[in-house]
Amino acid sequence: MLFGDYVNCNAVAGINSKPIPVLIAHGVTDKTITYNTQSIISRKDEITNKKVQYYIGKGIHGGHDDIWHSKEAYMYQREVESDIKLLTFEKGRDLTDKEKRDYYKHVNHELYSAPNEELLDKIIAMFESTQKE
Repeated sequence: MLFGDYVNCNAVAGINSKPIPVLIAHGVTDKTITYNTQSIISRKDEITNKKVQYYIGKGIHGGHDDIWHSKEAYMYQREVESDIKLLTFEKGRDLTDKEKRDYYKHVNHELYSAPNEELLDKIIAMFESTQKE
């Protein structure tokens, strides 16, 4: 009832409904939306839209959010997570909001959020392909 008519919508039907470019990106080790069972890509054989492209994230790009970030960002994110765990262990308790803010002031946010250039290039190419039609 909450979603009304939208409850009957699904991604495959939407993708197949119009011959427009679509990029489906998914990591093979995604534990949030599993690659082989829950993902749109797991229903690849039902997709008939000829303009669909795929990006399959593997290795460090295989996870749920890791697909978006560069290798350097991935490594730095692990370093930040490790530092936070160590600080928490040293304090013997959860960090206060102020302690977290003080720590995050020194985080290199540009590096932490650096994008996966290969995926970005694929996204840009998909959008540029619409300009040629």
